[in-house]
Amino acid sequence: MAFRNITRKPLRNLFIIPSLIVIGIIFIAWLMTPFVARHYLQEYFQSQGESASLQHLRVHFFPPRVTIKNLTVTKEKQDTLTLKELDLGINLSPLLSGTIRVSHAKIDGLTLSVKQQKNDWIIAGINLDQYQSKAAKEQTSNAPKTEKNSTPWTIEVPQFSFVNSHITLSRQTDASAPIQQDTVLINKLSINDLVGKGMDWQGSVQLNTNINTAKIDLASQFHYTPTKGQASLTIQDTLLPLQAFTHFIPAPYQTGKGDLSLQGTLTASLKKNNGTTSYQLNDSSLTASLKALDLPLPEQSHASLAASTLALSNLSASYDSQNNISTKGNLNIQLSGLTTKLKDKQSATVAKLSVNTPFNVAQHDQALTANTPKANIDLQKLTLSLSSLALTNEQSTLALSQLQLSKSPTDSLQLSVKSQLDSHNLSAEQADIKTHYDTLSLTNTSSFSQTQNSDIKVNNNDINLTLSGLTAQQKNKADVSLGQMHIAANTLNVDLANHQKPHLIGTDINLITQAFDAKLSDTKRAASWYRTSLSHVNLNQHANDFDVSLNKLNIQKLIVSEPLTSKTSQPASPALATIDDVAIDQIHANQDGVRIKQIDTKGVKGNLLLDSKKRIENLVFVDTNDQKVPSEKAKPINAPKQQDIVTKKQDSNKASTDSTFKAPYYVILDAYNMTGKSSLYIQDKSIDPALNRTLTIEKFAIRNLNTKDKKQKATLDFKARNDKYSTISGDVAIFPLANKLTMSSHLVVSQAELPPYSPYIANVLGYQIDSGQLNLDLKLTSKEGVINGTSHIVLKQFDLGGAYQSSSVIKTGVIPLNIAVGVLKNGDGNIDLNIPLSGNIDNPQFGWGDFLVLPIKKALFKASSNYLLQTFVPYANVISIAQFAGEQLLKIRVEPLKFKAKQTDLSADQDTFLKQLTDLMKDKKDSELRACGVASYQDLGLEKPPVTISNAARQAANAIATKRANSLKDYLVSQKISSSRIFICAPEVDLSRGSTPRIDLNF
Repeated sequence: MAFRNITRKPLRNLFIIPSLIVIGIIFIAWLMTPFVARHYLQEYFQSQGESASLQHLRVHFFPPRVTIKNLTVTKEKQDTLTLKELDLGINLSPLLSGTIRVSHAKIDGLTLSVKQQKNDWIIAGINLDQYQSKAAKEQTSNAPKTEKNSTPWTIEVPQFSFVNSHITLSRQTDASAPIQQDTVLINKLSINDLVGKGMDWQGSVQLNTNINTAKIDLASQFHYTPTKGQASLTIQDTLLPLQAFTHFIPAPYQTGKGDLSLQGTLTASLKKNNGTTSYQLNDSSLTASLKALDLPLPEQSHASLAASTLALSNLSASYDSQNNISTKGNLNIQLSGLTTKLKDKQSATVAKLSVNTPFNVAQHDQALTANTPKANIDLQKLTLSLSSLALTNEQSTLALSQLQLSKSPTDSLQLSVKSQLDSHNLSAEQADIKTHYDTLSLTNTSSFSQTQNSDIKVNNNDINLTLSGLTAQQKNKADVSLGQMHIAANTLNVDLANHQKPHLIGTDINLITQAFDAKLSDTKRAASWYRTSLSHVNLNQHANDFDVSLNKLNIQKLIVSEPLTSKTSQPASPALATIDDVAIDQIHANQDGVRIKQIDTKGVKGNLLLDSKKRIENLVFVDTNDQKVPSEKAKPINAPKQQDIVTKKQDSNKASTDSTFKAPYYVILDAYNMTGKSSLYIQDKSIDPALNRTLTIEKFAIRNLNTKDKKQKATLDFKARNDKYSTISGDVAIFPLANKLTMSSHLVVSQAELPPYSPYIANVLGYQIDSGQLNLDLKLTSKEGVINGTSHIVLKQFDLGGAYQSSSVIKTGVIPLNIAVGVLKNGDGNIDLNIPLSGNIDNPQFGWGDFLVLPIKKALFKASSNYLLQTFVPYANVISIAQFAGEQLLKIRVEPLKFKAKQTDLSADQDTFLKQLTDLMKDKKDSELRACGVASYQDLGLEKPPVTISNAARQAANAIATKRANSLKDYLVSQKISSSRIFICAPEVDLSRGSTPRIDLNF
């Protein structure tokens, strides 16, 4: 028993003593470690030219843990590193299973100075270049040995926090460059549940930091393996002012200002399978907001922005190593207060812009597809002020739906979309032209395709365009306005194949316009209408060939060429033409000609206003001063001739005329009708008295007008009325394409009053018309330019007045033919003439006015002159008659009654003259005599005519002349001639050489 006790005691001592020794060593090491660590720490920093102070350093072995507090490193009296607290601990037990578990990890209050000078990095006053060169040498000499079948350690960090730290970063890459300095505040960096083994890592990270004035708040969770990985990133309240990154931004943008804020959640993943790596982004969203942007631009330009937001939601995307890409989501852009100022005082502003669209884009095997079910773009208060353009737009909205885009690997492209554009109050000014519209609305379904051969097709379906309040103004010139326009079309397609000219096809196009007004200036309206409509237009055009057909064209309340009052824009005078309604049915046109089934015009009112120089006052298209005065004879107008037509080249032996004939642009009109209250008002101030006449058109019709068929006859039928009783009617049948005029016509004029038209007829007749009524039955035919016809004329109460001032006037002192024309009248006071007509329009002297009127003049002259020569022979002492100028003029003169000097009473030597004068007045009971007493210088006892006479002598001479006239009147009254037929003129004194005392007589 004692031996057993003795044996146990040494064994126990053998175990206890070593244990105590080990514990003692550990205890001594624990006590010595802080001092040793502090010593080497200070020695290290001293070797770098710095000093270090450490207030607290504690090392724990069970479990291992190191705590450092209040570490300060200074260099040249400046802190390069300060540390408030470092706490790091590791659990020992997991080491046995190959796991490093960090039980404690905390850094608090770290202040660190980081500098870059040229290529050297200095951290906490320590130049890292010394370690980088040493590490490079060791890396080449001591290559690491790879252990086969080694198992990687597992690292676990349940929690790591890095808080309240401050890092100062300064950079000077060039000694001559200024120092760039940045400050990084790490408010909180937290790593939780970090577990990693080899290439397999997972955990979560939170970061709240400030970079200069920028604020960043991020949170992330991740799990990565060699075959797959997942990560999520949450961005919260991140603010990135541009001023915080000034020296990272190139010139001239570095002086810009603005605040960029970010918020969102991003979830990403990757997979590796069979050598293919794919990346995905799922259920992500990101919102970026920019406020108070003030950014300088190149070339002295500038941009500012009040606020903008870009939001991506429901975002998903994928990408793999085979370059297959897909992405979809929703995009929302909001922008307000954008202003851009460019050089030369150019600028652009946008009050508000919003874009909202879902999207889906994919690329697979180099084939690209993109689609969106709908997209909306809203633009408000756009203003552009450029050197060549000024534009303002209150609001424009574009809505897209069913947008689909595809591009094949062979670069074939296809696009289809439904669109609706709405725009309000757009104004544009370029050069001296201003345009504006109130509203514009356009809906359309479009498709676009392009093949690898660059063949392009553009198809548009269900087109609807509405435009209202359109105006276009040219400074001090033209002004065009359109109240409203609506265009609807079934299809409008364009084909561009093999780089050829476009092929345009349109079907069922309909157009309606209202309140159109086109002005050449404030005082000139070119044209206006209340409403127009085009229905069912079909169009096909390829290169220079085209084919257009439409069902009906209608124009209401058309006005053409209207002078205006500048201040009120009211009509200053009647328009050249107004039409209540124009209806054109079934139009078919191509590059060769046009065919129209029927044209109906209702309420046509023409107004022809001629000024004193025969210029058209209400023709606004040509300035009045630029109008040419019409010539006396208009040049004959011939139908198109073969020599005027471009035909194909013929052989030297010309083919027949008919086989080569082709109209340059044919017109076929089946029917034209003028209905309603139609009229033509004519005002001519170039004649005296001025002409003012209104011609009421009761019927005007054209049938079978055809300029394509030479053998087609066109007919014209018309009837019109002047005032209540005067009418004109006629019909014409003409071959428009005959080489020379070929036609037949019949014209009937009834009860036409002639005096208003006297100035026009007098130019040919040589006489004014005082009174008369015309009844005309004119029949004309023309064959190859040779005209034949008859004219039956009945002139009622036809009286010619004084000579017209033209080349046909009879010389002064001769009584014109108008006194003698009355002898042709029958018992009813009418003149009945049948006149044959003939002529050739190819004669250079031919003129329609002379052709129709000269025969009338000749017939009147011949009949009246023959009668007068026979009638006035018994009165030869009183009337003298002579013919001259080839019997085309007739001189008729009433001789004066001569007196001796100072004689006032009648004498016997005047009996023969007095008897013939008395017989003439008794024979011509309707004649009236004007007696004008004339005294000469002989009545004053003078031998030679004086230059002037006294008032007393003039009074005496007037008294003698008056007595002579009274003596003649008394004699005629005594011969039973009514005193009412004798008129006494004012006395006259004739002091000319050779003047005689007399009485001048005129009927």
